[in-house]
Amino acid sequence: MSTPYFLVHSVEMNDGVALVDGRLGEVEIAIGHVFSRSFPHETAWRQKESGLPCALVVRGIEAYQLQLGELSPGMTARLSMDGSHLSALKSAAVIE
Repeated sequence: MSTPYFLVHSVEMNDGVALVDGRLGEVEIAIGHVFSRSFPHETAWRQKESGLPCALVVRGIEAYQLQLGELSPGMTARLSMDGSHLSALKSAAVIE
C-alpha cells in the first residue's frame, strides 16, 4: 500500500496549530493520521531526498465547508495539524 501524501498549497499558523490547504494524494487519511516527513518541492519528494523529519498529527479535516473524519484520495481540503516540527511546514511542498 502507498504512503499517504499531501500536496501543500498554503500554510497558516494559528496559536500552535497549522492550517494546511492542499490536495491529498492516492491514499485516504483520517483524523489522527501522522505525517512524518516534509519535502521542499515535488522533485525532492519523488526522489526521496531533502526530506525533513516531523510528526504532524491531523486534528481536523475541512472540505467543501464540511468537517470530515476522513479524507478521500484526490480531494482538496484544509487540515488542522499540530505536533513536532511545525516549522517544517513553512517551506514544505509535500508532506507524507
